[in-house]
Amino acid sequence: MASFLSNLTQKYIYLVVLACKQGSIICFKKNR
Repeated sequence: MASFLSNLTQKYIYLVVLACKQGSIICFKKNR
């Protein structure tokens, strides 16, 4: 279960970074 959560977290962080690179509004809101 722990490995599953870790994998999910890594995917989430990857998506956030990807959104940041595209200048997404989601990233802008998260950094505030």
